[in-house]
Amino acid sequence: MEEKFGIVLMLIFAPSQELSKQGCILEAAIEASATAIINLKDSLNEWDSKVGNGDCGTTMYRGATAILEDMKKGYDIRCKAAYASLKQSSTVTANKWADALEASVAAVSKYGGASAGYRTMLDALISASAVLKHVTS
Repeated sequence: MEEKFGIVLMLIFAPSQELSKQGCILEAAIEASATAIINLKDSLNEWDSKVGNGDCGTTMYRGATAILEDMKKGYDIRCKAAYASLKQSSTVTANKWADALEASVAAVSKYGGASAGYRTMLDALISASAVLKHVTS
């Protein structure tokens, strides 16, 4: 039983597993768009220099890199919080996985500002944590 909980939680922590098909498409589109903007930085600056101050590419580059960093941070924050919780015990049980999931929820809430009811990934994580706590108690 504990092994099944571990597999389920590994899927929860996987970056694209929590997304619907449309969510995966949107995520890929955002990443592709941000990457294209990053690659166009010099051209955008050149074009902007003809009618402006020549910093459009630099500004767009900063925004695109920030978007990619934020997408990565959400995943990193969840995993690091779960790892910190799990490494405190030499035996990982289903209850320890529940604690790790709660730690992930707390970290994402702390750094992202969302909480239950904000219609974010936290709602799914909070529900999963509650179910896991209930099943393991």
